[in-house]
Amino acid sequence: MKRPSKEPFPRFAVGDLIKDREYGDLGLVLKYVGIEEDNYDNYYILNMLGKVEWFSRSYIEEFCEIVNEYK
Repeated sequence: MKRPSKEPFPRFAVGDLIKDREYGDLGLVLKYVGIEEDNYDNYYILNMLGKVEWFSRSYIEEFCEIVNEYK
């Protein structure tokens, strides 16, 4: 079970396939950087078009859900 985002641990792990709940965009978590600063981009995500981008922890953990959890 994933931890809630209020805890110091990330909600999603490297290798998890995630989806934006509103738009349906898929992404694969490639890296997580555990720096706890406002507006810091913690998640490095590979999107459906093959592009990699950094996203903030608040966006990923509040607006995305797991499609397939890496085990």
